[in-house]
Amino acid sequence: MTNRYYNVDQNEKYVAQKYISKPLLIENLKFDLRLYILLAGCDPLRIFVFEDGLVRLCTEKYEAPTKSNVQD
Repeated sequence: MTNRYYNVDQNEKYVAQKYISKPLLIENLKFDLRLYILLAGCDPLRIFVFEDGLVRLCTEKYEAPTKSNVQD
């Protein structure tokens, strides 16, 4: 795991993600939308998007993280 581009080994496979501190909400419910792509080249740029994705919807109303609920 790394958060610096210069630590990335070009011969390895990686998953990239970013945590959003102020998430978008649907009726005060948090959701997760995942799109899967393959970055096949940078010069020229070649990207393939997988036809299927993933959506998850929470069933409890979102509360901003605090010390008491951070594990929820």
